[in-house]
Amino acid sequence: MKNLFLTLFVVIITSCGNNIPDLKLLCEKGESNVLFETDENTSSLLGDDGTSTKFYEDNFVEIVFVNFDESGNPKRVVNYYPTDPGIEIIEEGNSTTWTCENVD
Repeated sequence: MKNLFLTLFVVIITSCGNNIPDLKLLCEKGESNVLFETDENTSSLLGDDGTSTKFYEDNFVEIVFVNFDESGNPKRVVNYYPTDPGIEIIEEGNSTTWTCENVD
């Protein structure tokens, strides 16, 4: 019985961390506005500016989306902090911060 409980606990914890969160964020930086939405079919964060970044992890502090190049190095990283109204996009060594709000 103890082994069954432990197995169920591990399965529940593991499955909870692998689901893509449901996000719809209207973000702005200066004069630019972009609507970012998660897509469960592609496990990606899609921007209405044509960008697409794959879901990587949700560690309860930040939600991370990453695209890797052919050698396995990150080439685009999007960090979303649920407690902070914004995202950070790191691309080609440059970091930009966008102010965001959740929209329905």
